[in-house]
Amino acid sequence: HVMGVVGSSLACFVQRQLGELDLWRGVYWEVKEALGVGQVVCEKWAGALEMLSGQDWKRYGPHPWKGDKYVAEGVQLFGRRLEEISSLRTVHEHLVRLLSAQERSELRTAEAFSAFSGLNPLQFNPYTQPLWAAAVSQYERDRKS
Repeated sequence: HVMGVVGSSLACFVQRQLGELDLWRGVYWEVKEALGVGQVVCEKWAGALEMLSGQDWKRYGPHPWKGDKYVAEGVQLFGRRLEEISSLRTVHEHLVRLLSAQERSELRTAEAFSAFSGLNPLQFNPYTQPLWAAAVSQYERDRKS
């Protein structure tokens, strides 16, 4: 499907742009903004395809769309991954701001994202999802201890 190819290319472009940032240790507001832009790109693409294939193209005279509306699942899931990364960074940033220097040291906040070392959070596919889920679980366990 050409829309799947275009969606994959769009996701690759977002990955390349975000790949230039250190998502875990980079300047928070820069990372947050870039992740937000990436999310919007994914949401807009998926939304446009659903609207076009669900309404507009069905009424297109010469070649009407047949079948259900197109759902750009890969792009939607990638957008959710970006949202999850952003959420992890935001919670961490808020925590760091609320803690004293001693508390940050005791909780080892500088090492908070060690569970993600060796893992590229922007590599999104069915094969990397279990690794991502395991890293998020490890991160959550580390924060509770």
